[in-house]
Amino acid sequence: MYDEGVVLRFSDGILVDMDTTLAQMLRSDAPLACVVQGGGMRGAYSMAVLAELEEMGHTERFSAIYGSSAGAVNAAYFLASRAGEGVGAYIDRLPVKHFIDPVRIRPIIDIDYLVDEILTHKGPLDSAAVFDSPTDLVVFVTNATTGEGERFHVGDGRVPLMELFRATAAVPIVFGREVEIDGQRYCDGGLFDQVPLREAVNDGCPNILVILTRPLDHVVTRMTLAERLFMRSLARLVGHSPGVVRLLGTDRVRMRWVMDVVSGKDIALPANVWVIAPSDGAVPARRLTRSKRHLRATTASARSDVQRALEHGPVARARP
Repeated sequence: MYDEGVVLRFSDGILVDMDTTLAQMLRSDAPLACVVQGGGMRGAYSMAVLAELEEMGHTERFSAIYGSSAGAVNAAYFLASRAGEGVGAYIDRLPVKHFIDPVRIRPIIDIDYLVDEILTHKGPLDSAAVFDSPTDLVVFVTNATTGEGERFHVGDGRVPLMELFRATAAVPIVFGREVEIDGQRYCDGGLFDQVPLREAVNDGCPNILVILTRPLDHVVTRMTLAERLFMRSLARLVGHSPGVVRLLGTDRVRMRWVMDVVSGKDIALPANVWVIAPSDGAVPARRLTRSKRHLRATTASARSDVQRALEHGPVARARP
């Protein structure tokens, strides 16, 4: 279980100069973690970023990768050296009615199809390769009863990998049910924290690469009272647990903190933070995008954004 605050701890492991570019950081031996955002079909962007890093030979570069929802699934494909195939799945296998159907009452997004068909059969994930990776894959879920975020380390083998992915991607309302693991009910990790940057910081990671699926100029707005009441009413209607109902609409506070960090605002962190994100003004794929043309454009822009990001230093620099 993890809390909402950021525990500032200075690490002696910060080994890089303040102006170190991302390209230099990736080539160095300094410790480096990665945080991956998902967001439904927006995950096509982060998958393409990981595919570019994969082609550059960096599948074993990170000490740990943190992700929830599609971000966690994308990270697994990367650690299995299959991110390129993952991009193909986003373009060719996921934009179908079996997976997304906005006019279907429930589920609008069918996570069972993602796990049981795509991850298992049509675009199979090499689970053994994920377990064998030297990188610690940290997957976040939301405890549906308590409303708290919880984390699982894939390497410890406590939970079947596919059930963990089913849980972390189980978006409230649009999927419409929770996933039971060891007697506990879980759902979308992004409900509690879309971008678990604070967890990498709290773990003492001295250098962190954040892969976003939203542009740096994205404005995180607070959900209105009417919107919160409506969403919570829908959640109760489909039978969600109290923790899910209570959390709906609250993740935006945590997301605003992430956007403040990656946009370069003066926030004291004991870590250097680099970022790869869609260019300002870009219109990447949205959560329910089914247009293959739009998805191809999103993945192409992601690869270009990686090349630009390689030339830049950290957006946040470590200080005690």
